[in-house]
Amino acid sequence: MSSNKFYGQTLTSDNLLETRLMQFPNHEDIEILLGFLEGRETVLDLGCGTGFTSERLAECGKKVTGIEPTEEYVFAAKRRVQDFDFVERLDFQVGDMEGYQSYNNFDAVILMWSVINEILTKEAQLEMLKKYRAFLRPNGLLYIDTIYIPEESRQPFSFEDPVSGRRFELINDEFDIRIKHPEGGSHIVRCDTPSGWENMFNLAGYNPVISCGYQCPNGTRRLVVAGIEKNEHGS
Repeated sequence: MSSNKFYGQTLTSDNLLETRLMQFPNHEDIEILLGFLEGRETVLDLGCGTGFTSERLAECGKKVTGIEPTEEYVFAAKRRVQDFDFVERLDFQVGDMEGYQSYNNFDAVILMWSVINEILTKEAQLEMLKKYRAFLRPNGLLYIDTIYIPEESRQPFSFEDPVSGRRFELINDEFDIRIKHPEGGSHIVRCDTPSGWENMFNLAGYNPVISCGYQCPNGTRRLVVAGIEKNEHGS
């Protein structure tokens, strides 16, 4: 039976679901991620931006491939890490999470800070989660970090991120959120509740699945969802 360490607790297929919705009020997102990645060496960071998460993981000994569609971000990431002594553990590439192809190459695939929410329908999100299974080695981990939506949220609401100044507005009962930018303009992202994400992970072929709510030091509420690939490549 496969197992994974999560903040000192051994998680197996017997107890992963029992630990759902744990609270981490004093930990940054990267520290929670590292807990899930214990014992996993190779990581695919989809939508890596300017590479800060990839950089931190490589500094901690992981071998990371970062995929980002914005060429300027990839250039900035490469430039920033070029003199680090762990630069050989980093590979930044221009690409997008829909078009990138791999097979059975990674111990973990991660989508940090709402990258998954940029896929704008539930059906498309499910198809992407299914696709990422092919990227994973047997018993590989899929990990997303997303906007926290309480289970009871069905009515429109809004809140402001105190750091970025962006305003988040839930606009319908399908969990579409409009993000208004302080400099003007807005865009729509597609979110879900913890149980919604867990169900989607199960449908996509990940089992067991754990969802954990946590709060950033700036007060922003986030949600982590992680699942183990069912190892059906050969079935």
